[in-house]
Amino acid sequence: MDIEGFRYKRDVLFCYDLKLPEDFVPNNEDGEVDSFRLIPVPHAANIIRRTEFFKPNCNLVIIDFLFRHGYYMHITFLFFSTKISREIISLMLNC
Repeated sequence: MDIEGFRYKRDVLFCYDLKLPEDFVPNNEDGEVDSFRLIPVPHAANIIRRTEFFKPNCNLVIIDFLFRHGYYMHITFLFFSTKISREIISLMLNC
């Protein structure tokens, strides 16, 4: 689907909460990840709000987590930094 020059594809993102031990160290097995960093949840929300650091599909997974865990109760609190994220959320709300 092409909306205003952006290519969208229908995808299903399966999101799971996995509790890990404090000393868990992730290991990149397939080369798809550049690095792993442990950051506070509010910091991740601010990265989405103020930067384009994460890919749009990653933003959606993080936003899902924020809502499900009560960090944000209303979508108006999230100010997305990229047009594509705003478009995706708009499509989700209007379907």
